[in-house]
Amino acid sequence: MDKKTNLFLTIYMGIVFSIVFTVVGGLLNGFDWAAIPVQFLVGLVVGVAVGLIIPVGEIGGAVAAKLCQPGTPGFTFVMFNVILLLMLLFMCPIMTVIFGCVLGGAPLSAVLPGAYSTFMPFYIPGSIVLQLIGNKVAALAAKTAHPKGRP
Repeated sequence: MDKKTNLFLTIYMGIVFSIVFTVVGGLLNGFDWAAIPVQFLVGLVVGVAVGLIIPVGEIGGAVAAKLCQPGTPGFTFVMFNVILLLMLLFMCPIMTVIFGCVLGGAPLSAVLPGAYSTFMPFYIPGSIVLQLIGNKVAALAAKTAHPKGRP
């Protein structure tokens, strides 16, 4: 995937997951309506940064290619789940520190032990959303990056 398409895909997926994870976080902790825009924006910025710094798409594709035939539903399922797994491995502690320490004022020692406590509640709906619309978002990113089909 070329850099321009990857940039759009990362931004679009960041928007999708900022919405999903903000809703899941609200369901887990109660909705703080004043904090929702901050949660969305911080999640978007961190998600896009992690997605651009770490080649999660390439890693997901490589793992899926070792386990499944490319172009099959199994390949897509494995690839999307590896990508989500990698994103959450990095985002859970980063977001915990940002919201707990930076914005919440808690000491690092108080929030870090619970950094992965939201992993499964975010992973399950994230995986479902990826399976449902992941290919559509990827197609939109490719079309946005190359509107006339040119690289």
